[in-house]
Amino acid sequence: MFAPSDQAGIQSAELGAVPGWNDITIQPPTTSCVCPGVGAVSCTATTCSVALERYVSIVVTRTFDGLLLTDLTTLQGDMTLRIR
Repeated sequence: MFAPSDQAGIQSAELGAVPGWNDITIQPPTTSCVCPGVGAVSCTATTCSVALERYVSIVVTRTFDGLLLTDLTTLQGDMTLRIR
């Protein structure tokens, strides 16, 4: 992955982490920013008096066929990482 917006690189890294799981769905990554002490702000904000904290969030889903849990049909994992 070269950048938070590098969807192909993120997908490649995720598929490499779970060999044989070619049936996962990877949603496009989202980015968000926080100004410490203020809260969520636009990532283009210039009014933050301290360093802007940037995050990327990734969501992955996979269908699931449970033997006992027949109501559960989708597994979902998500992760939010702070970018430095």
